[in-house]
Amino acid sequence: MMTERNWASAGTPYALALLRIAYGILWIQQAMWKIPPDFGLARGDGLYYWTQEMVKYSFLPPHKFFVASVVIPNFVLFGWMTLLTELFIGVSHVLGVVNRLGALAALAMSVNLWIGLARHPNEWPWSYLMMIGFAILFVSTHAGRVFGLDGLLSRRLSQPAEATGPWARALNQLRESPNNRATQGALLGSFSLVRDRVARAFEQVLSGDADPAQELEAAADEANRIIEDYNRTAP
Repeated sequence: MMTERNWASAGTPYALALLRIAYGILWIQQAMWKIPPDFGLARGDGLYYWTQEMVKYSFLPPHKFFVASVVIPNFVLFGWMTLLTELFIGVSHVLGVVNRLGALAALAMSVNLWIGLARHPNEWPWSYLMMIGFAILFVSTHAGRVFGLDGLLSRRLSQPAEATGPWARALNQLRESPNNRATQGALLGSFSLVRDRVARAFEQVLSGDADPAQELEAAADEANRIIEDYNRTAP
């Protein structure tokens, strides 16, 4: 049986944060040469050139078919999608905001590049594998919580919401009451009158004899009165 080990050190979160920011800068830099509005379609360069190279060198037939049959005919749309996705990945990593979602997008984009260009004679396939590796690293960790907005968001979201309304206060007191079951039983018993009023309102709707609004309003008033009484008497 393997002994559990803590592989992280005190500096691990900061190393992850620095790698995350550098990875984000890489994606922003790569987005800068994808120039709208046609992304190189008119001149046959830029993103359009590299998309055509994917058709030539992709090592996965379904991927090659998709690029040739779907991406190329709708190239400008996919050009915008590529630019916006890469900018999102870059900003997500630099600012450390929704970082795991950004890393998931980076993983998908990196796998696409690796499949399409790993066999290209002027490309280094290991660069795409390293991009995939960094994306997996950031998907599997909380790298955005150090020097990133994810840390601020996680602290804000982890704080319990302040109970301000009478119903919220009553629910909190029920949850924290040491005599939880007894208190719940007494409170639910008090709601029997509310239940009876709602039942009468439904009977009136089905029979069509009277307007159920009066019974429903009385039920709501009774429920609020019970909650206010409970809040006054609860410890």
